[in-house]
Amino acid sequence: MPLEYYVNIQDDSVFLQPEFEEMVLHELGHAMDYGTPDWFQADLWQTAVDADNAFVTEYAKTNTGEDFAESFVAWVIYRAYRERVDPSVLKSIERIAHRLQYFDDRLNNPLATCKSIKPYESLFQC
Repeated sequence: MPLEYYVNIQDDSVFLQPEFEEMVLHELGHAMDYGTPDWFQADLWQTAVDADNAFVTEYAKTNTGEDFAESFVAWVIYRAYRERVDPSVLKSIERIAHRLQYFDDRLNNPLATCKSIKPYESLFQC
C-alpha cells in the first residue's frame, strides 16, 4: 500500500517570497521523515540531537518533526550553498554538527562532492 502524504501551501503569494526554496526543502524534510520510517532511525537521530544540545532555529524546538525538517534545510544549505551564506547563519548551522553528520551518513553526502550548484538546478546533480 503506497504512503500518501501531502504538502499543502495555503497562499499562492508564498511562491514570491525569498524563503520559498527553504520552505520546499523543509517540507521535503518532512516527507523524508514521515515517508521513510525505516530510514529515519529515531534512536540515531536522538543520539545526534543529544550530542548537539542545540537547535538550528527557534522553530526547530517545536517538536522532533520540525527539528528534523529544519535540520535537513540546514544540511542542504551547509553542504551545497555554504559560500553564499552569511557567516552568522553558518555558525548557527555548525552548532548541529552531529545532525549534519546524521544526514551525511544516511544520504552518502552527495552534496559534499559538488563544486557549486546553480540556483534552480537539482540539488542532487552537480
